[in-house]
Amino acid sequence: MSMLSWRLVAISLLAVVLTAAVRGAFAQSTPSVPGTPPGGSEPTTSATLQPGEVTAGQIADRIATAWPSITSYRAVSMLSSSDGTPMASPVADVTASSEREVILPDTKRLVIRDGGTTTEIVLVDGVLSKRITSAGGELGLWETIDLAEVAGNDPFKLTYETILAPESPPYSGLSDRQRDRIGTEIGADEINGRDCTGYLFPEVTETGESFEVVIYLDETDLPCRIETRTPAISQTDYTFNESINIATPVP
Repeated sequence: MSMLSWRLVAISLLAVVLTAAVRGAFAQSTPSVPGTPPGGSEPTTSATLQPGEVTAGQIADRIATAWPSITSYRAVSMLSSSDGTPMASPVADVTASSEREVILPDTKRLVIRDGGTTTEIVLVDGVLSKRITSAGGELGLWETIDLAEVAGNDPFKLTYETILAPESPPYSGLSDRQRDRIGTEIGADEINGRDCTGYLFPEVTETGESFEVVIYLDETDLPCRIETRTPAISQTDYTFNESINIATPVP
């Protein structure tokens, strides 16, 4: 697959992270690139685990068990090239990134930066609002979003639906087949001051292209980082129970 096609795959993966930061990577990370023939092999599913192996279902259950301790979280996502340097978006020479803040159960803020434009979406007291800051720095006005009036082809429709949906732990929506995926423990790493253990899961897209999902958990089984590795890397870092202030937008 060409680097441009992989960039489209990676951008689509990041877009999912931006709009669905708490859904499972195995449920979200199977984008299809039109015109690409199947080529990758199907990842191994669970039978008898070998030492150092773990299933996606086990990871999901560990996160779900730790989740009741959470009152707030922040998820910061970015897209990088395979050598770790920021990767330009197709729109302009900037890094695509996002920051999602959540005060449970249902106060949320999502900031998306791509192509020099910043989009901010806030949910406070059940009211969904959005404003856009242009690449030139011109701050737009807040507008209230009524999902019933959003067109089906609106590029933010999925984002709105995801923000309005109840929060759930990462990987809580895996199918039985996805839960059976086998991964391998790849060792410890320090991420943002937390001691974390990585678990690598080989995956394939619907068109047969191979990639990897790496999940890092801390000693309490909460996620430190989730990476999707193609020729580009989408990375989301998590922090929990920190002070977060989400102000009510003023039109």
